[in-house]
Amino acid sequence: MSCCQKMRYPLGLHAWTANDRGLLERAPGDLTLSSFLSQWLDSIRPTVASTSHRSYSRDVMLFIQPTVGGVKLARLGVHHIKSMYAQLAEAGKSTAM
Repeated sequence: MSCCQKMRYPLGLHAWTANDRGLLERAPGDLTLSSFLSQWLDSIRPTVASTSHRSYSRDVMLFIQPTVGGVKLARLGVHHIKSMYAQLAEAGKSTAM
């Protein structure tokens, strides 16, 4: 299974809500996606299998941080995600969802 197939629901976010552990309630306006995902990964560590956590962490590090990780969470939009997938496709990565 390719990296992006595992991301059918990116980083397990199908089970994630905006209020997950109150992270967004505390999110300052200048918080980047990378910073948020780092906090999110720390918060889910006790609730997911270690193999899942490693997979989520790897996907964040390899695919999200380099492309859209620097985007401020408050400004993150569909065009950022589409750009990420375009960059993955250009690099020969599967974008199957």
